[in-house]
Amino acid sequence: MQTTKLLWSLLLVTSTVALGQSTTVTVPITPAKPPQVAATSQTAESTANVATKAGDYSAEPAVIEKSESVYTMAADGTGSRRQTFVVRVQSDAAVRQLGVLNVQFAGNSEKVELTYVRVRRPDGTVTETPVSEAIEMPSPVTTQAPFYSDLKQMQIPVRNLRAGDTLDWQVNVRSTKALAPGQFWGSENFVSDTVTLAESLELRVPKDSYVNVWSPKHKPTETVDGEQRVFRWTTAQLKPTVGKEADAEKERKKKAAADRAASRGPGRI
Repeated sequence: MQTTKLLWSLLLVTSTVALGQSTTVTVPITPAKPPQVAATSQTAESTANVATKAGDYSAEPAVIEKSESVYTMAADGTGSRRQTFVVRVQSDAAVRQLGVLNVQFAGNSEKVELTYVRVRRPDGTVTETPVSEAIEMPSPVTTQAPFYSDLKQMQIPVRNLRAGDTLDWQVNVRSTKALAPGQFWGSENFVSDTVTLAESLELRVPKDSYVNVWSPKHKPTETVDGEQRVFRWTTAQLKPTVGKEADAEKERKKKAAADRAASRGPGRI
């Protein structure tokens, strides 16, 4: 899936706890604005209302009902990322894609903890996949580039997933060793080519750290929670990705790209 990338880095700038934070957001496709709701709650009813107003998603292979990412960073450069997903599976193709979940991580410095993997039937019944069934494997990239042999993936086959089900899972990846003491950096992606009803990202850093966030096209809210300063972004991608409207949008983008290339002239980038 295509995504909109958000980058950040935090560097130790003095011998005290003074840290610099730089965040860059590139938005090639401006996401649709989500409804104005409290950051702490979004009910199933409000999510359903968003879907109703945005259009009919019955032809979509899958609909992401919720995507949440929470990065918690410590001054020593370690931290964690917790990710939670709820996906409405609407096609056999989506079943094949989501039938085995993969979590990428660095074997020497990160530890993966799957919290739960659940399949909810339309009749309300729930099938749990025991997280103990997850298997650690080398990342496929290591077969082509042995230099990246530290890259691993945790795989877990999802039990009894069918079209019409809702799949929800949560994973926590803990950084056990800083790549550079007192520093951290990372990236996050906003979905742009799958219908996403609600997506959020939180970046939590020590409250007393000096933090400079640059995010001109998608500004976060900033709050203090105990000993942490919290930057929170929310977005949604409500445009259908299949059908006449989606095809017209693809053609519009293709024509715009061709016009930009033509305006540069030969030999110019």
